[in-house]
Amino acid sequence: MYLRYQAYTPQGDLIQGTLSASSTPEAIAALHKQGLYIVHLTEPQEDCNYIFKLARFTSSKRRLPLKAVVIFLRQLSSLIRAGLPLLDCLEVLEQEAFYPALSRVCARVREGLIRGHSLSGALESQGIVFPPLVVPMTRAAEATGKLAEVYKHLAVAYERELKLRERLWTAAAYPFVVLALALVVCIVMVKFVLPQFLTLVTGSDIPLPRATSLLLAFAETKTLFTVLFALLFLLVAFALLTNTPRGAYYKDFLLLQLPIVGSLLSRMHLARLCRGLSLCLTNGIALAPALDIVKGTAANRFLQDQLEIVKRGLQSGQRLADLLAHNTVFPGLVVQMARIGEESGSLKDMLLEVANFYDQEVENSIVLLSALAEPTLIILVGGVVGFVVLALALPLITMSSMVM
Repeated sequence: MYLRYQAYTPQGDLIQGTLSASSTPEAIAALHKQGLYIVHLTEPQEDCNYIFKLARFTSSKRRLPLKAVVIFLRQLSSLIRAGLPLLDCLEVLEQEAFYPALSRVCARVREGLIRGHSLSGALESQGIVFPPLVVPMTRAAEATGKLAEVYKHLAVAYERELKLRERLWTAAAYPFVVLALALVVCIVMVKFVLPQFLTLVTGSDIPLPRATSLLLAFAETKTLFTVLFALLFLLVAFALLTNTPRGAYYKDFLLLQLPIVGSLLSRMHLARLCRGLSLCLTNGIALAPALDIVKGTAANRFLQDQLEIVKRGLQSGQRLADLLAHNTVFPGLVVQMARIGEESGSLKDMLLEVANFYDQEVENSIVLLSALAEPTLIILVGGVVGFVVLALALPLITMSSMVM
């Protein structure tokens, strides 16, 4: 079969082409023998069994949970430092893995090693199972002989990201629960209290207040279905638009422009990018290929495009700090630390300092937003429930005053 590839030469030039091989691992080995650093390797999609193969591939080689990746890196690093051979380390992980998916991955990687592949080649043959940094870091560690140390640093980096994700989920859970409870209360009042209310006011000539009329209009089945259909239509249209490359680009760009959330997301992405770039430089990967690697870790299309611009500037001989200074995405702190790192020869240390700083800033922002969310939600939910109660109570108060 023929495979399309995109790779860097030892001189740092990006090339692409096609390669004939009987399997993907064989193609990877052939490209490595040529001294090429693989960026992309894909099969042509003209095969008649492509859909079936794709379904089977995605079902058996899905991305591991980040916690499982941390366990894999941490335990493998400890076992290697203890002096166990690599095959024995993978066998121990396969037998002791808490996640069944991790056990299957360890078995496949071990089989790849038995066939004669390197660890990086065996990991790369797993597709999207591991995060983007794992394979190039493994390749760099194999060249320097520091696999245990590199995996320890990777585990620490992914542990920080895992803790940050857990903090975000914890902070987001409270608003969702409160809003869901408010929605349930409103539905119960509209479905069960409102019919009883209608029996009282239908036979009277009391003019209904505007709030009551609005609530009655909203409670009608036709109005409810119209609102739900409109919301569903907007959600589907948004999903379809953001599923296109241009739509995803503009969505990611607009997310970074939001008043509060945009600043938080920007700092999260910058922390991840600086930490990944520092890890790459620490393990001997050149700056331009390192930028290409961390670009794959960015979960934002707009940032990926900006990193591509920076990478092209580096390949043309410009300095990193100057390129960052001419890009409005990167704040002054990143620019200054990059300039200090380039002048002092400690760029990887400066980038790590920036990553730690932004990690702390994100944690502080999450704590602050969680504290502000509680009174804001109480006011919001109280206003909604109060409106419903007031809309039901006003006609009753008017009726009681007329009787008296």
